[in-house]
Amino acid sequence: MPNESRDRWSNRAAFILAAVGSAVGLGNIWRFPHVAYSAGGGAFLIPYFIALLTAGIPLLMLEYGLGHRMQGAAPTAMGRAHKRFEFAGWWAAAGGLFITFYYAIIIAWVVFYCSELAQSLFTGKLPWEEGQAAHYLMHNAVTGNAETEATVGKMSPINWSAVGFNSLVWGFIYYAIRNGVQSVGKVVWVTVLVPYLLLFLLFFQAINLEGASAGLSYYLAPDWSKLDTLPEIAKATAAAYGQVFFSLSIGFGIMMAYASFLPKKSDISNNAIITSFANSGTEFFGGFITFSVLGFLALNSGQFVGDVVGTSSFGVAFISYPTAIENIPVAVELQAAIGLAFFGSLLLLGVDSAFSLVEAMVAGVHDKFSVARKRVAALLCVFGWIVGFLFCNPGGLHLLDAMDHYLSHGLMMIGLIQCILIGWVFGTFKLRKHINAVSERRITWFWEFCIKWLTPIVLIWLLIQNFYEDWRALWDDDATFYEGMPLWINLIGLLTLVFACTVGFILARAKMQKSDYFTVPTFDYEDKATEASATKEGGEA
Repeated sequence: MPNESRDRWSNRAAFILAAVGSAVGLGNIWRFPHVAYSAGGGAFLIPYFIALLTAGIPLLMLEYGLGHRMQGAAPTAMGRAHKRFEFAGWWAAAGGLFITFYYAIIIAWVVFYCSELAQSLFTGKLPWEEGQAAHYLMHNAVTGNAETEATVGKMSPINWSAVGFNSLVWGFIYYAIRNGVQSVGKVVWVTVLVPYLLLFLLFFQAINLEGASAGLSYYLAPDWSKLDTLPEIAKATAAAYGQVFFSLSIGFGIMMAYASFLPKKSDISNNAIITSFANSGTEFFGGFITFSVLGFLALNSGQFVGDVVGTSSFGVAFISYPTAIENIPVAVELQAAIGLAFFGSLLLLGVDSAFSLVEAMVAGVHDKFSVARKRVAALLCVFGWIVGFLFCNPGGLHLLDAMDHYLSHGLMMIGLIQCILIGWVFGTFKLRKHINAVSERRITWFWEFCIKWLTPIVLIWLLIQNFYEDWRALWDDDATFYEGMPLWINLIGLLTLVFACTVGFILARAKMQKSDYFTVPTFDYEDKATEASATKEGGEA
């Protein structure tokens, strides 16, 4: 039998909402539309859905299935599958925690916008001057000083406004995870459902803007030139797999931890499918809002839609959208309300992902060391708030960007390790057997093929490609390092990835407090199979 003393979700809906909340984050609203446009618009949907079916859903089923089968967070689950792989579970949890350190700062900037727009409801004046949305972002939000430029390596002065809002973010993270799935299961009913309500309101507002149809045409019209040569197909395919992998929260240890709190009879396969399509549907839906706004912005600025899209998905949310808001022909108070709906949805979607990242580490520590959950959560939240000071300064944005870039590579490495563990060590057949035993929808040999062959090959290809692009500047004078940043900050980003891996090895070697830590739990269907086998043997005897 599974560990009956383990916390359990109050119901299936709470688990689905928590999983969807973790998967759907800030990047779903601004990153997917930008990637889709850059990789062929409507034509991009072909490699995207292929990636979803061959990597996204199979890997999510792997994480759900392994977490549920082993009844433990990522370190426990991977360690029970094979002791030598425990480090990868800790690496996943540590990498996710490190990401939260700067992800919380982005959410703090979103809180700053919400606060300023709330004041606009009473002052009758938008926070930023007309045509100055970019200046407002880089100075008021990022550096906190109109005279201070965001500069690589500049660590002062401290943006105390960002520090204050970061405190609120970490306070909420602690509140959400303090009691594990009991508190998470209650919080997600607000933090997941309310953003969808706000997004629907924004959708109807956006598609009725003048110029919206031109924006949607750029978003959806297939650009087959992006798929007419082998190099272009490879580029679009890499973008599709990258988007699917990052947006589903795979490789963080989150989904294993969440699945470990499911009851013994849980529909693993359908849960994975529901989560995957809810995530992809939100991404696709968010594109209608984003490109309707960009079409409106292009019309008002006398530019083509392609010219206002820009090269940064981050800029779409913090520059393009505020610029569009100030041009909507309504009262300032209504402009502020529209802005509040947009940034409010980003805030709630962001905190879902943030507290799930911390929960993955809390669950791992609690499983192995028997430390009180609230104590672990409090220590990690305080530590995360302190680390956040590194990003609350003029150089914080560039440091954040570099760390995010390289830690994202770590997710693919962990995904590859998971495929090796299940495909070649533990056995895809055994995990598939468990998933089918507890699920309504049976998975087929195709899932085994993806985990054992297809997904690992794709991940190896992506990792080689990323390594080549990141460090090509070392031997190619015409190339530059990531985002044109200097070598030293790229090395810091790489060292962050190495440090997360090192933490994984250290925690894996630490002495456990539970004697049954590596004991694989049994399930009812295994007991019944054993009884049936014994009865058959007895009858034959």
